Amino acid sequence: MTAKRSPSVPDRLLARKIRKKSDAELARLLRRSHFAGRTPKLRRAKKLVEWWDEKEIKLLGRMADEDLARQLGRSIRSVRARREKLHIPVFAPAVRAWTRAELRLLGTRPDQQVAGELGRTRHAVQGKRHSLGIPPFWEHRKTWTPKEDALVGTVPDEQLAQRLGRSVGSVRSRRHKKTLVRFVSGVDRWRAREVRLLGMRPDEEVARRTGRSVEAVRARRVKLKRPNFVRARTNWRKQEEKQLGTGPDRKIAARLGRSVGAVRTRRCVKRIPGFQPIGHKWPPAEDRRLGTRPDREIARLLGRSVRSVMKRRLRLGIPNPFSQVVRWTAAEERLLGRTSDDILARRLGRKASAVLQRRRLKRIPPFRDAATP
Repeated sequence: MTAKRSPSVPDRLLARKIRKKSDAELARLLRRSHFAGRTPKLRRAKKLVEWWDEKEIKLLGRMADEDLARQLGRSIRSVRARREKLHIPVFAPAVRAWTRAELRLLGTRPDQQVAGELGRTRHAVQGKRHSLGIPPFWEHRKTWTPKEDALVGTVPDEQLAQRLGRSVGSVRSRRHKKTLVRFVSGVDRWRAREVRLLGMRPDEEVARRTGRSVEAVRARRVKLKRPNFVRARTNWRKQEEKQLGTGPDRKIAARLGRSVGAVRTRRCVKRIPGFQPIGHKWPPAEDRRLGTRPDREIARLLGRSVRSVMKRRLRLGIPNPFSQVVRWTAAEERLLGRTSDDILARRLGRKASAVLQRRRLKRIPPFRDAATP
């Protein structure tokens, strides 16, 4: 056996110096990374980039972006972005000149049919026809005869349309085009005695007297620059002010012969709070009636409001067997999201909006067919 060699003095000095060095400083001296022994972190893989070759770049601008994207198996957005980055103009096919034979077909058949025969778009055919002033093709078009033109403007359009078997719009358009006759619309003329009422009485009263609408009366008064009728101001007496707040404003207004707005305004000026009826207590006999009939019927029998009856029933925990709401069962809720809302609504006999609202309340995602992308 060989004897173990003891470290020399230089080795011990070197070991002592190494112990004083940090890992980063030793890595710098050894020109190695002090992370070499650690497990490298996993990095997210970069998105696969489909590079463009020269053959594909040469096709840019030679055809429409949609056709090229379909041919290369790329998206339209990527084809457009690559073409714009290389400053290649968009594909514009050469404009095909119109021949005389093609022009003779315009207006003889519908634009869609002519476009299919000529191999052009409907918009191109329609634009060319408009530029040449050619009217569109009407399959059941009736041409106007000189005898019919002579009758235009002699009688009202409705009567002439019925006599000639045409529409009122067609007769009116022909009259505007061929004659200078303009019929006055059937506006009800204002008589002198009706005009004198404007501004002397409220618009509602004038409308009731003349048999017109309030809007027509107001428009006529504004056109004639007549001021609005203002009722003579009457001072409030102390006896009238004492009645404010003792009952609903509508009843007080009917009792005093004033408007509801006037009563409400006077009450607010005097800082009198609105009328709040004091609710009478519920006797046990009335409580026993709750839930035996619909709330609206119970309210009518007891002389209470429907809201008061409903609040009392809910406070006592009495169910409403006459409710129109159909409760959702557990079996029905399990079907939510497994098919479309419309199909499920027909199956359950509910509205599609009710199914949608229940599914959203339960935070169930909508149904998506696996065949759809």
